[in-house]
Amino acid sequence: MASTRHVYRIYVKAPIERVWSALVEPDFTRRYFHGTAFDTPPVAGQPYRTSMVDGSPAVDGQIEVIEPPHTLVMTWHTLYDAAMAEEPPSRVEWSLTVAGDNLTQVDLTHGDLFRSPLTWAQVKDGWVWILDGMKTLLETGEELSSPGLQAFCEQHKAWLKSDVLIASDGPRLSAKRPTLYLGSRGCMNLNFTLELREGAHHSGNWGGLLANPGIILMHALSSIVTREGKVLVRELLPQNIPASVRNALKDCTPTPEPDEPQIDPWWGEPGLTAAEKVYAWNTFEILAFRTGNPDNPVNAIPGHAVATCQIRFVAGTDAETFIPILRKHLDANGYDGVKIGMARKSFMQATRLDPDNAWVRWAAESIRRSTGAAPAILPNIGGSLPNDCFAETLGLPTLWVPHSYAGCSQHAPNEHALGSILREGLQMMTGLFWDLAEDGVPAVQR
Repeated sequence: MASTRHVYRIYVKAPIERVWSALVEPDFTRRYFHGTAFDTPPVAGQPYRTSMVDGSPAVDGQIEVIEPPHTLVMTWHTLYDAAMAEEPPSRVEWSLTVAGDNLTQVDLTHGDLFRSPLTWAQVKDGWVWILDGMKTLLETGEELSSPGLQAFCEQHKAWLKSDVLIASDGPRLSAKRPTLYLGSRGCMNLNFTLELREGAHHSGNWGGLLANPGIILMHALSSIVTREGKVLVRELLPQNIPASVRNALKDCTPTPEPDEPQIDPWWGEPGLTAAEKVYAWNTFEILAFRTGNPDNPVNAIPGHAVATCQIRFVAGTDAETFIPILRKHLDANGYDGVKIGMARKSFMQATRLDPDNAWVRWAAESIRRSTGAAPAILPNIGGSLPNDCFAETLGLPTLWVPHSYAGCSQHAPNEHALGSILREGLQMMTGLFWDLAEDGVPAVQR
């Protein structure tokens, strides 16, 4: 080893308090720190342990100093690799400093590595990935839903009593066409884990003798969804597509711009149009799959595997049944060792206002008068947002008028808006509120 320590410095465009949260809170660390998180909140002078999503140990040690939101010092003893676990503990020091408005300097030192050559080699580039992941998450990552919104709406329901919600979020059907959407698909992230044994074992000695959890989990997932994206567990799907939804989507064919990903027509549920696949049906996706150490593969049979998957679902689907349905399916197909659990503490519910609702007709006509073009009417967007707080808790019809488009590089460093859409957006929103004042509340069932 040329040095007994590694030293890193990055700058993150985020307040120091948010960077600190990203350093210690599981909801953050699991998204960039190889799926690991503190088992319990770190406390000065106390031992700690971090674990993988499936519960297997990652690192342990002692918290030496913790001074939020500036300093975290701890010893570091690797547990996820049997050879590195034999090495003595090293020492990790985090230092956060305010470097400007909405800018934090992050300094990381991993020292005391003289007697830990394997750990030295492993973390040398490993920290680069972790720091890059933290920076990317904080500067461009998706929000962690809307914590507190549901409770706020429930507490102040009387104060928030209204006739309608008119709001903006998400992308248009296409950059060139005004769009009105009436809800969103729900979203539930699930972890599928298979734990066969502790640690990894040399493939030269054990290959062909030890079951490989990665291969087994891969086949378990392929029993849920085909290679063409068709969901095989039919109980996860809606019973049908309402006629009003199907009629509305006839006029809403997704048409990607030249610089956007092009649609794979062979993917997804057979017999559905592209619009029905993304706006009127449920999908099962594999977001991440991990077995062994992808960042530094070794010649060993891994002891466990984990996959993070996602179900996007439409209104009328009971998301509370997803895990029991999948549990029954896996057990019936010989995968009883695969565990299923929610990847996050909560999930977003699906909502949808009937396209035949009087508010929808009123808004569509207002937009047509303002722009000269009939808007695309989406019963719901393909993504998710906490619309249930407004539609269910407050009982409001919800009208969403988006001013973005699918190719805006959302949450990426070059996220942008188009001037033409923003100008038309001002035109539409002005027209909606003008017409509401002029026309009054449309005749709806109260």
